[in-house]
Amino acid sequence: IETGRQVIRLEGAVAFGTGDHPTTRAAAEFLSQTLQPGMRVLDYGTGSGVLALCAALSGAGSALGVDSDSDAVASACRSAQLN
Repeated sequence: IETGRQVIRLEGAVAFGTGDHPTTRAAAEFLSQTLQPGMRVLDYGTGSGVLALCAALSGAGSALGVDSDSDAVASACRSAQLN
């Protein structure tokens, strides 16, 4: 996913969100327009972690991704390590 000038790298081994879905792109756009430095962001049902990563890389004070699926959590952690 490219947000402005940032590229977010995602762990691609499992299909928990690639950032290509229109709602993901809309949420990322919303974050880019409304996020103020230092804000806290919760990405509930994080999947690949794309929105939490988008927030963190855009200046959020903290960004927490949570998911009930342990495979999604593992995928989000790998995505975080890539960024």
